[in-house]
Amino acid sequence: MPPCTTALILGEPVRLRLIGPLELMGAQPDNPPGLPKGRAVLLFALLAAHRNRVVGKDTIIETLWPDHAPPTAVQTVASLVSRLRKVVGTCLERVGSGYRLNTTGWQVDMDEAARLTRAAERHLHAGEPVFADIAVRRALGLLSAGRAVEEFQPADWSADLDRTLQRLLRRAREAAWQTAEHLHDHRQTAHLAAAAAHDDPYDEPAWRALMMAQYRLGSAGAALHTFSRLRRTLRTELGTDPDPRTAALHSAILQGRPTPTPAHPRPAAPADASHQHLAGRDEELDQLQAQWRQALTGHPTAVVLRGGAGAGTSALLFALRRHAQHHGATVLAARCPGPEPLPATPVLEQAIADFCRTAQPEEVTRAADGIAHRLQAVMPHTAIDALTGPAGHSDEHTRPPAHAHPDAAAVFLRRLSADHPVLLAVDDAHCADARTLETLHQLAQGDAGHRMMVVLGAREDGADRIARHLPHATQLTLEPLALHAVAELAARHDVPHTAHRVHQLTAGRPALVLTALHAAHQGAPLDDPDHLPDILINTALDLIHHVGEPLAHLLRAAALIGPTFRFEQLLKSTGTDGWKTAHQIEQALRAGLLTADDDDALTFTGELLHIALYRAVPAPLRAGLTAYVRSR
Repeated sequence: MPPCTTALILGEPVRLRLIGPLELMGAQPDNPPGLPKGRAVLLFALLAAHRNRVVGKDTIIETLWPDHAPPTAVQTVASLVSRLRKVVGTCLERVGSGYRLNTTGWQVDMDEAARLTRAAERHLHAGEPVFADIAVRRALGLLSAGRAVEEFQPADWSADLDRTLQRLLRRAREAAWQTAEHLHDHRQTAHLAAAAAHDDPYDEPAWRALMMAQYRLGSAGAALHTFSRLRRTLRTELGTDPDPRTAALHSAILQGRPTPTPAHPRPAAPADASHQHLAGRDEELDQLQAQWRQALTGHPTAVVLRGGAGAGTSALLFALRRHAQHHGATVLAARCPGPEPLPATPVLEQAIADFCRTAQPEEVTRAADGIAHRLQAVMPHTAIDALTGPAGHSDEHTRPPAHAHPDAAAVFLRRLSADHPVLLAVDDAHCADARTLETLHQLAQGDAGHRMMVVLGAREDGADRIARHLPHATQLTLEPLALHAVAELAARHDVPHTAHRVHQLTAGRPALVLTALHAAHQGAPLDDPDHLPDILINTALDLIHHVGEPLAHLLRAAALIGPTFRFEQLLKSTGTDGWKTAHQIEQALRAGLLTADDDDALTFTGELLHIALYRAVPAPLRAGLTAYVRSR
């Protein structure tokens, strides 16, 4: 089912909360949910409970008018649908005589909890309890927020949804106590199993887990008492005895023998991919995920992704973010707009504000305790106030003075990492201002025990500045895509015959490769340099202009000499200052726009850069200027 468009917001994500009170949220603070009142919101709740499935007209009418439907019921339903479409757009679909709410591409808390529970089970089967712990803790945080659409209970349709929620909660708790057993956290096992047994007195696996945890904590008496409670409940209410596995555990405890090794939870459903495969970047993804695993052990980690403009740093950051989020981590994303002019809200504080709008209130309250006033000085008040309220300020006078915590953003993020591992991904970090770099330095130097990873995407020509502020960060340079990777992408675009030409044009620069392949798929010619599609030329010029107009102007002059030129030729043709020109050429080499061979010749990296720069010179001037520069 393809994603739909929504009138709620222009960007992503749309978040739907079904656990606790029904809530529909957008990513932007100035776009409130705005769900209509009355029967319209009841209709929305019904469709949300059956999301991605068709709800028939008769079911809708029976739900809206349980006692007696008016003669105009069909017309009223159509009117209610029209009102809802003003909020959710084409996501509310007409299918036959019924309707379907298409939540593909939305973030639905119950679906997210189910996905995280499956991920935890898979990690347990793979012998990775640390990863399972991350995922299942996040799942339980979502599932423990209340009953399903609690304001619509106890209608039949909402009760069905709540039963689904309770089954999922039981399954998540089972994965959680299995994880805790494998991590030898017997107190956590006992806590989770006791909660499950309280909610379902006939859940024997929960009773067994509780008995085993109590026994391993050194309290055989408590374990035997737990068995007696279970046996009494089963005999009194069901007329049966505990099953043989529970009896065997009881016998082992009575005799003081070792308890059996805990079994894995039920097999999980097949996994959906945590990120789309990035052609030619398997090694880099492996290295990033290895650094992430190190961060999960309590060793704060920092990585700088270096590459020229269009090298694919943004795509790798996105893939890592999805990988971490898929397994239950807290992910914050930021992009630096440049040091001048400074944004109204600093980059990292804006990332925190975005996180606060959709986070669990308890997480924000704990992380902002005592420092909310410092965060509010530089970020939108609503982001903290809406979730912390007066609690964020209640004990400010009992806290150390402001100078004790010079950077509230760093304190907030470290506290978050106490609940869940935190990934902070910052794109265009070469544009970061001094304040942001100082915060990143503090986070990268965090004490052992903080499960946090900071990963920065930076252009090669600005990465050295980042390295000076984060001297211990791992430097990961993105090389151009090899021919085999371009061939893989060409096959995906159904134009495998273009792979060699695309690689020749782009020299493997991902942004240019993808644009060229898309153009080829649309039927655009790539073999004739004089008729390359404008979109490809413009993409190349956009990459070049990232390095600034003075250098772009110099490269246009170099392009008039030819695809290969010498430094002295450029000096003669432009009459510019030698030292200044040398600095600019060095900048172009670092940015990957030029390469130098053993004979000191300079060559544009890929045919496309030379063609785009040459065509950027106005046509009436091109011939005359070319003749002029080549004659000098």
